[in-house]
Amino acid sequence: GRAGSGNDDLGAIVLENGRFALARRLKPVLEAGRQAGLLEFTDAEAAFRTFFGLVARDVQMRLLLGDRPELTDAAIGGDAVRATQQFLALY
Repeated sequence: GRAGSGNDDLGAIVLENGRFALARRLKPVLEAGRQAGLLEFTDAEAAFRTFFGLVARDVQMRLLLGDRPELTDAAIGGDAVRATQQFLALY
């Protein structure tokens, strides 16, 4: 509840080690896919946000709020496959 209140750095830590870290790694991959003719988009940030949303869904928020969804290797793998298929269908 205090993540953005200025009393601690939880929000910044989550962003830096989650979304921002993934963006630094994934945007070059997306750009390479575009240059190879495998993906079609005009804005790498928008494409990344779409992919991140498909992958993360609401899991990160649920975890931060104290929920403990079933995160088995099989469930995570299935979610990753679905997110990738959905992303490729869009781009």
